[in-house]
Formats: sequence, structure tokens, C-alpha cells
Amino acid sequence: PLSPGGRGSHEFANITQGLSLEKRNTLRQQILTMDRATLARVAERYLAPENRLSAIGIMASEEALKKANDEVDGLELEITTL
Repeated sequence: PLSPGGRGSHEFANITQGLSLEKRNTLRQQILTMDRATLARVAERYLAPENRLSAIGIMASEEALKKANDEVDGLELEITTL
């Protein structure tokens, strides 16, 4: 549940993005009728490690970052000094 102000803010964001109630309901219906095979295919496409392109910013000492790299398996963080 949203407050009246929250509902108004939400609706304003939807309107500015061109998301009509009809479009939102169509998307909701497509999500609700998705089968397991489709969900698995989408997850493989967008969530597989080789398909994830993202960046994470960490403000820490070089020593702390090296320690974190020792703890992660195969996803080493890169050090960039700003």
C-alpha cells in the first residue's frame, strides 16, 4: 500500500516514462503467465556470470581490497586509484 503522496509520485513517474496503465497491466500479465522454461532462459541470458556487465565502486584501502580479493572465488576486483 502506498500513501496518497506515494501513489501520486508513482503515477507521475509512470506517466513521464510513457507507462500507461494498459502497458503496465500487459507487462504484469506476461510476468504472471511466464513458464519455468522461459524464466530459466531469461535467467541464463541476463544473470549468467559471463553476461553480467556491472561496476561496483568501493572506497577502501588497497590492503582491504587485496584482502577482499583473496576471499572471492574467481571474481577479482580491480584497483583503480582516483
